[in-house]
Formats: sequence, C-alpha cells, structure tokens
Amino acid sequence: MSVDDTSIFVKKCYIVLMRKVIVQEYDPDWPRQAKVEIDRIIAACGKDIISVEHIGSTSVPNLPAKPIIDLLGEVRDILIIDDYTPALEAIG
Repeated sequence: MSVDDTSIFVKKCYIVLMRKVIVQEYDPDWPRQAKVEIDRIIAACGKDIISVEHIGSTSVPNLPAKPIIDLLGEVRDILIIDDYTPALEAIG
C-alpha cells in the first residue's frame, strides 16, 4: 500500500468512526420484517438457498439494537451464488 493509499484509508476509517450510532429499544416488529425479507430472498434464489436466518442484535427479543435487520443465507453452491446478484439487486 502506498503512502497515498494509506492516507485515503485512514481518512475513510476516521469518517466511519465519526458516524453516529443509533440504538433503539427492541421493536417487536423486527422478526416480521426479517421474515418478509427472508421470503423475498428465498423467492429470488429458489432451490439454491438452503436457509436464511435472522441474526444479530435485532433477532434477540427485548435487546436494544441498531434498527438494521441482519440476515445470513446458507447456499448449496457458493460458486454459483454470483449468478443471483441481478435477482437480489432487483428486490433491494
């Protein structure tokens, strides 16, 4: 990494560190929101998705969290998952 690259990297890290993190009280609607997104992902990827799980702090009942739903997908073949990029981008 060159000196210029290092400088840009440090600046980007500083900007990320300066972001305000918002943690809110648990929202009992988070599991439903996750389920909606899980169903959309399964519909987009079909038979090549083994499972999609709601993970992270929003998946823990009564735990305050950043209001971002984290999902983890398990696929049958990692070598073909890039083929689903257009379908996943289409659903957001």
